[in-house]
Order: sequence, then C-alpha cells, then structure tokens
Amino acid sequence: MEATTTVKRFMNDEAPNYHEAFGVRSTFDDQRGEFSACHPHSDLKEALQNCAQTWSINCDLETCTWEDVFDEMQAAEDEYHRELGGNILTAGLKLVFSIAKQQADMRNKILAAFRTIVDII
Repeated sequence: MEATTTVKRFMNDEAPNYHEAFGVRSTFDDQRGEFSACHPHSDLKEALQNCAQTWSINCDLETCTWEDVFDEMQAAEDEYHRELGGNILTAGLKLVFSIAKQQADMRNKILAAFRTIVDII
C-alpha cells in the first residue's frame, strides 16, 4: 500500500518535471490500478450536476438544447423585470459596459503616450 502511495505522489508531483507527457492531469483509478487522463468535459459535467442539485434545478445535461437555454434566459429576464424593474437591470448593465469602454479608452491613451516617448527621447 505504501508503494502505491509513493507512486501516486511521484506521478502527481514529480513526473511532470521529467517529461511533458506526465503533465497531463490524471487520476489514479483504484479499481483498475492505473492512472487515467482526466477529461475536462467530465469535470464540467460533474460541476454542472452539482450545481443543478444544489439549486434544485431540473436540467437534463444530456438533452439540453439551445432552445432550452434561450427559454431559461427569457424566464430569468422576465423574473428580473417583475422583481427589480427593467430600469435598474438595464441601468446596471449600461454602467458596467460604460466603465469597460472608458477603461479601453484610457488604455489606448496610455499606449499612445508610451509611443511618443521614443520620439521625445
């Protein structure tokens, strides 16, 4: 058992330093007695299942369509309008996008100023 623990620790912590192939995220399957690569979608699927269960949301991850997504977006928008009023929600979004635009404008001005430094020097 201790040898297995040592091998697991080596594979997880040290092996990626020896070869890039070991850098792939993997888990040890105790039943099969081997390491297998983690599939990113399985992590996402598990996270979505946990989220749906935590919030008691009825969502079939295998059959969900874009139409389901858009229907849920519309239902959420309708609920916000009922609870908060459309003006607050839209004003908040406008504020966020305005700040983002101002930050982009400021970044461009700073970059332009840096470009003139070469000419000044």
